[in-house]
Amino acid sequence: MTKYRMTTSRSDGLSKSEMGEIFDLLLEQAAREVEDRKQARGQYAGETEERHVVKGQELIRRYRKGERTFPEADLEGAVLPGADLRGANLEGANLYRADLHGASLFQASLRMANLHTADLDEADMVGVNARGADLGEANLHRTDLRGADLHEAVLSRACLTGADLREADLRAAELVETELHDADLRRTDLIETDLHGAGLREANLVGASLRGADMRGVDLRHANLERADLEGARLEEADLRDAVLKRVILSRANLRGARLEGGNLGQARLEGADLRGASLRGTYLFRVDLSEADLSGTDLEGADLEGAGLRGANLREAILLQANLRGADLREGNLGACDLREAKLIAASLSRANLHEAYPIGADLTGVDLIGADLSDAKLVGADLVEADMIGADLTGANLSKADLRAANLRGAMLEGADLRGADLGQADLTEAVLDHADLRGAAVSRQQLAQASSSVGAYLPDGITDV
Repeated sequence: MTKYRMTTSRSDGLSKSEMGEIFDLLLEQAAREVEDRKQARGQYAGETEERHVVKGQELIRRYRKGERTFPEADLEGAVLPGADLRGANLEGANLYRADLHGASLFQASLRMANLHTADLDEADMVGVNARGADLGEANLHRTDLRGADLHEAVLSRACLTGADLREADLRAAELVETELHDADLRRTDLIETDLHGAGLREANLVGASLRGADMRGVDLRHANLERADLEGARLEEADLRDAVLKRVILSRANLRGARLEGGNLGQARLEGADLRGASLRGTYLFRVDLSEADLSGTDLEGADLEGAGLRGANLREAILLQANLRGADLREGNLGACDLREAKLIAASLSRANLHEAYPIGADLTGVDLIGADLSDAKLVGADLVEADMIGADLTGANLSKADLRAANLRGAMLEGADLRGADLGQADLTEAVLDHADLRGAAVSRQQLAQASSSVGAYLPDGITDV
């Protein structure tokens, strides 16, 4: 079907009569083109399209006479480019494949209407009531839908690129595989909306509500979701690379396998979120709340987690290579077999955390709180543990060779079978520590310090110290 375009912008401030004249000219153009196609393609095809033009002309005639109610009108394929239908009642109308390009439907009622595959490119649909309407595969490019009621509407596979949906109601709407690239969705209500596979690249979702939304596999690259509420949303395999997620709420959201590389999640809330297998390489996570979150197997290489809340989080087998965890709260967290090589854990709190078989080789653990932590079989070769608080920590079988433990507090620590070869234990407190079968050869430690230990049965002592 030919699309009849308005040659004058809606922003030109035309009077109602001038708009009517332009619309009449567009209808005349449509009629002439129908006649031309009747000759070119045969009488039947021409008659079909002619009926569509007549439908449009009849509707406009009635509207101009003051009629506003057209419930369940059959306007399939109607040609209505630039039509003025402000405040019209088209509830339940059949507008399948209708051409409403540039039309004004300001505050019109389209409840339960059929607009499947309709052309609404650049239409004015501000405040329209389209509850339960079928807009599947419709063209809504750059359409103005501010404050529109689209509750439970079907917009799957529709084109909404550049559309303005600010403060629209899209609760429980269906937007499967809908294209929303560069759309404005600020403060839009998308609670429990189905956005599975939708394209939201560079979309503006600041302050939008997406609680419980289905966003599996969505493309949110470079999108702005600052202060958006996505509590309990499904974002499995979603692409959020380079997205702005500052102060976003993702509590209990499912982000399994999601890509968040380069994203900004400063002060975001992700408590209880499922991030298993997700990629957050180089992501900015300053003071983010990840308490009780599941990050097992997650890639956080080079991520900035300074001051992050990770209390009770599951980071088993996570990759935190060169990550910044300065001042992070990891109390009671599970970091078993976690890759912490060259990570910065300065002044971090890891009390009662599980670091069994973790390998923080070359990590900076200066002033870290490891009270009661499980570091059994951990690989702490060359680790910087200056002034670390390790009271009652379990370091059974840990490899602390060449580690810097100066002034560390190891009171009551379990160091049975630990490898402390070449470690610097200057001024470390070993009161009541268990050193049975530990290897202290080449370690910098005094006889007086070793005498404070509760037991050192079978330990390999430094040169010059034969017994304690």
